Amino acid sequence: MPINKIKERISAILNENDDHLDALIITDDANLTYVTGVQLQLLASIPYLSVILFWSKNSRTLICPSALASTYTSQGWKENLIIYAECADPQGAAIAHLLQMIQTEFKGSGNLGYIGESLSGKTLSQLTEALPNSNFMDISDSWIRLREIKTEEEIDNLSEAAKLTDHGIAGAIHHLSTLQSKTEKFLTEDIRVHSLERGIHIGGYDAVSQAVPGEKADRLWPNAPAFGIGTGFTYNQDTFVRLEMLGIYNNYRSNDSRILYTGVLNQMQMDFFSKIKDLRTYACSVINPGIAASKVYENILSKSKELGINVLNELGFGHGIGIEPVEPPYISAADDGIIAENMTLILKFAFRYLHGEILVTKDTLIVKPDGCQIVGRYQNWDIPYQTAYTF
Repeated sequence: MPINKIKERISAILNENDDHLDALIITDDANLTYVTGVQLQLLASIPYLSVILFWSKNSRTLICPSALASTYTSQGWKENLIIYAECADPQGAAIAHLLQMIQTEFKGSGNLGYIGESLSGKTLSQLTEALPNSNFMDISDSWIRLREIKTEEEIDNLSEAAKLTDHGIAGAIHHLSTLQSKTEKFLTEDIRVHSLERGIHIGGYDAVSQAVPGEKADRLWPNAPAFGIGTGFTYNQDTFVRLEMLGIYNNYRSNDSRILYTGVLNQMQMDFFSKIKDLRTYACSVINPGIAASKVYENILSKSKELGINVLNELGFGHGIGIEPVEPPYISAADDGIIAENMTLILKFAFRYLHGEILVTKDTLIVKPDGCQIVGRYQNWDIPYQTAYTF
C-alpha cells in the first residue's frame, strides 16, 4: 500500500482544487507505483496489461487484468479490485469498467482529474466522448509538485537507496589493484552484484551498472546499442574510470556515479579535483528553499567558469529523484520551478578532463529548511578512488 502520508496528500488534492475534484484517474506505471506502493516494471512494456486506478473521495479502486490481480493483493493492495479477463482489447476492457464506475458514482457528471503527461490522447478522447457531461481536468502541475515534495518515509527510502548503492560501488572497486587489469564488463558486473548483495533491487530497463575506462569514456554511452554493457576492453595503470549504478530500494531509486583512478593522483590532478570539491560545496550553498532551479543552474555554471572546469552544462547539473531515477525539478536553464524543503535531488557534475574523457560525479541531496545535506556517501568522494598496488 502507499505510504500513509502520500494517501493523505492525494486525498487533499481532491479538496484543494478550485473546482473540487470528485476523483482522480491514474494509468501510467510510475504513478501507479506511487499511489499503490506496488512496483510492476513490466507495465511500461506490455500493452495487454492495462491497469487503471480510480481514486475518489469515497473509495479507491484498482482495475487490472486477471494475470496481475494476485500480484497486487499479495504485495499489499487491500482496497477495491476489479478484475477483467484476458482479451483482445485490454485497454478497452479496463476503460469500460472505469466508465461504469463513473456512471454509478457520479451519474456521468463528475469533476475528474487526470495527469496530462501520462494519460494517452486516445484514452482521454474515449473518456470525454463517453462522458460528455463530465469535466476532465489536467492536474499535472499540482501532481508534479506533490511528487517533488517527499514525505519523511520517502526521504528515508531514498537515503537508504543512495547509501546501499554507494557502498555497492565502493565494495566492487575495493577488489581492484593498480597492476591488475580487469575488463570493463567484469567491473560492471562487480558493481551490479555488490549492489544486489547490499539490498539494492535491479530490474529490467530501470537499472544499470557501468564501468567506462580511458579513451572509451569520451562518450556517455560507449557501448550503444548494447545498453551500456561493457566489453572485453581492459584498462591499465594511470587510467580514469567512470562508474555508474542505478538501483531500486523499496520502490525508490538510486542514481549514483563515481570516479576511479588506477594509480596515484599527481599534484595537478589533485588540484583539479579540489576545484570539483569547491564547485560541489558552492552548489550546496546555493541550493536553498525558495530559489528557482534555473537560478541554481546559472550560479553553478558561473562558478564552474570561474574555477576553469570544462563542464557539460548542456546536461544540466542535476534533477529530482524518487519513484523514478530522473524526476522534476531539473537543475537546468529551462526549469523555473522553485526549490522547496523536503525535495530530494541528484547533484550532477559531468565534465571533460584532459584527454576528452567524460567524468561524472553524482550526490544525493535532501533540501533542508536552511540549505541542503548530502546523504548516502559510504566514503569521501571529494577525490577519485585510487587503487593500491596490492590487494
